[in-house]
Amino acid sequence: MVGETTYLVACLSNAFNHYHFSFYDSKIEFGDPTLVNGVVTQGRNLEQGNTCCREYVTKYQVYYTEDGVNWSIVPDPSGYAKNFQGNQDIDTPVTNMFDCPVFARAVRIVPMEWNQRMALRFDLIGCHLEPNNGS
Repeated sequence: MVGETTYLVACLSNAFNHYHFSFYDSKIEFGDPTLVNGVVTQGRNLEQGNTCCREYVTKYQVYYTEDGVNWSIVPDPSGYAKNFQGNQDIDTPVTNMFDCPVFARAVRIVPMEWNQRMALRFDLIGCHLEPNNGS
């Protein structure tokens, strides 16, 4: 959770093909600069007793922007694109902390691997930054 506000996003692809998942569907916009330390993910939320769909993302990457135009990927310690381990079921939250926090106005999750279809609920760990008013 970022600060005292939850920015929970849920995404579901209608297709089994990665290219039909919209990069824009999995975005959280803050408006103000925010320090982001990590991500918590879960699979698709089903109605009680529904056992038809076991849809979740097993591997993903995280992108962020400071200006809303130029996007960067959250790197691993070597500076390469980090692949985060996602979920192994639909219910258990999985927390992944970044090796180094990032400053962002928006964050996107991009699924790399999944079970059945790309389905994802996610929240961010971090805090809003107070504007510097020159004092």
